[in-house]
Amino acid sequence: MIIDGHAHACGDYLTNESIMNYLARNNTDYAILVPGQKGSKKTYNFKEKKIRDKKKEILDGTNKLIKFAIGITNSIKHIPVGNQQIYMLKKENEKIKQFYWVIHEFDISHIDSEFEKMKFEGIKLHQCWERSDFKSVWFLNLVDWLINFDIPLFIHLYSFEDVIEIIKIIKKFPKLKIIIAHCYGLEKIAELNSIELENVYFDISNNYFVPKERIENGLKILGSNKFTLGSDTPYGKSALKYTIDRVRQLKIKEYEVDNILGLNMKNIIRI
Repeated sequence: MIIDGHAHACGDYLTNESIMNYLARNNTDYAILVPGQKGSKKTYNFKEKKIRDKKKEILDGTNKLIKFAIGITNSIKHIPVGNQQIYMLKKENEKIKQFYWVIHEFDISHIDSEFEKMKFEGIKLHQCWERSDFKSVWFLNLVDWLINFDIPLFIHLYSFEDVIEIIKIIKKFPKLKIIIAHCYGLEKIAELNSIELENVYFDISNNYFVPKERIENGLKILGSNKFTLGSDTPYGKSALKYTIDRVRQLKIKEYEVDNILGLNMKNIIRI
């Protein structure tokens, strides 16, 4: 089983027809979608990132650019429409799963109402788009809701400060399932003990943003049951294909490849 665990409802994932074609071309069984650029068919070209300074996160510069662009365009206003778009796609296509993108204007009653309707498989937060204070009542209420429904939190962290704060959340709420986008903060978070890390996972999307060396190092530290495939489509040409290829090229056992490509995510969202 192959599950694209991180992608946006635009580019190759814009319509049900394009989604089915894209999944078939990449022999992929399911795609987990979050909102993307409204109505866009565009796929973006990127160069693969290289590790130059092991003390710095490769995505730090990209995170700053995202935050700047979102601030100017106010694209966050399109998130509610994007969530609805994915729900409509999902109703017509069993291969689509949904991570509902939460923004601060959504209180718990709103999220609860939306879940009752959409039955989404996870929640997404993006710290570059909208910074969430992990000590706030709003965030802690969200954590309680996630634990109550046994639903994972997929989170894109912005900075090293976010890593430190999310570690505190992991320690305080060991039952909370968390997927860390783009392996951000992997090495620091991996310093926690095995009990604290029981419900923590790392998204490897994609080959353009997460170097092979980092995945290999993460596997040595944590093992294959802690990593999930993601393409971040449409951000990177043929990102799903190349990220699947990267996993298959790793010098690991077949069951470890299977874990990363789909079985871990299957267990997290209970397909």
